[in-house]
Amino acid sequence: MTSEVAIMNRRCVVLAADSAQTVTYTINGKEEKRYFKGENKIIQLSEHRPVGLMTFGNANLERVPWELLIKLFRTELGKKSFNDIQGYANELFTFIDAHNDLFPAGDRQAALKRHISTAAYSILKQAMTSPGYTGAKEVREQAVAINDFVDTASAAYENNQLAPPFNQVEVAQVLATTSGDVANELKAVFPAEDPWGSINFQSLSIAAIKLLYREYERLLDDNSTGIVIAGYGDKDFFPKLSEYRCFGLLGARSLWKEARRQQAVTVERSAHLLGFASTRMIETIENGFSLSAFDIFVEASRKSLRGYSESIKNELKLSSLPNEDAHITQATELFRKASVSANLDRNYWPLLRVIEALPVDEMIELGETLIKLESLKEKVTEPTESVSGAVDVAVISKTDGFIWIKRKHYFDPQMNPRYFARLNRAAHGDVK
Repeated sequence: MTSEVAIMNRRCVVLAADSAQTVTYTINGKEEKRYFKGENKIIQLSEHRPVGLMTFGNANLERVPWELLIKLFRTELGKKSFNDIQGYANELFTFIDAHNDLFPAGDRQAALKRHISTAAYSILKQAMTSPGYTGAKEVREQAVAINDFVDTASAAYENNQLAPPFNQVEVAQVLATTSGDVANELKAVFPAEDPWGSINFQSLSIAAIKLLYREYERLLDDNSTGIVIAGYGDKDFFPKLSEYRCFGLLGARSLWKEARRQQAVTVERSAHLLGFASTRMIETIENGFSLSAFDIFVEASRKSLRGYSESIKNELKLSSLPNEDAHITQATELFRKASVSANLDRNYWPLLRVIEALPVDEMIELGETLIKLESLKEKVTEPTESVSGAVDVAVISKTDGFIWIKRKHYFDPQMNPRYFARLNRAAHGDVK
């Protein structure tokens, strides 16, 4: 987990992020977590253009650190630029797809098998909650139920469309070249005793491949990475921000999609406050309450209406009221909509009007403070450290470019002047 914020007005965009990294291990079937506080989540995307990037979620792409990937991309990008920030995203993923040194064929194949196995475990989990399995009285019957479920599911997947950009030829090739290897790997994982010993792992592998190429977003979401690109294209005068989700690699393709939030500062909409990953305190500043708290309020209103309905029935000695459930649902929805509307008027729009007028130094202070508040809330309310460590802050403006305000180093900058001299030479095109 992490916490990140982007604050935008006509002057600039401010990016702020914590430094925590959560690593999850599974040892003897038991999940363990470790927390580290040195992750770099804000990265300058171009040495020559006002564009920056933040990552959240999985810090690696198929076990290769995103920080390494992006810095290699920045070197190759050089002075190349684009009219809009979406161009940088397209170039980044094209770079990943073509980088056969970082992602050689063997590693891509290993990643593909891991993802197929993830789909297989998902199918098995569903099979073990099916009526055939739960109603089986003998172990042998459980194996039959699992195999029947897999066969039925495999046939059903055929009726669903493949997820873009995949086609039937690609899937057929994977079925021909990879299903047998995955089947053998799955068989080696499970004990030879029934019901596992009687599972048709070849059929399971085939079903998993069909499912993966149709629902990879759902299956791989837990290990996905959020990517936020912010700054200016060549033709932009005000900052823009685009959010993406990367789900990993399937063969020669990187799986990514543009997320819901694509924001731009314009003359009409002159400010934005956007939180990413853990955002409870950011939501509280925006709305006066976090979204999780709002859900509690809505549910409490539903229970209150139910109680009021019961009191009416008791008072009038009635067993029921006409359309009782429909009226309670309607009233609860009215409460939700009225609360959202009132919040926009009293909290959200006034906050954006303030952000619109903030000078750069106060935008910086706001961004850093929001991340510190998120870290403090987790520290005192949760038994984790998934939002913690130093807060990195950067400002990106059209005229001044990418400016670091606060940036942690794993070394003492005063002892390493040659490092900064190298950066300076690289920025001017001299890498000697």
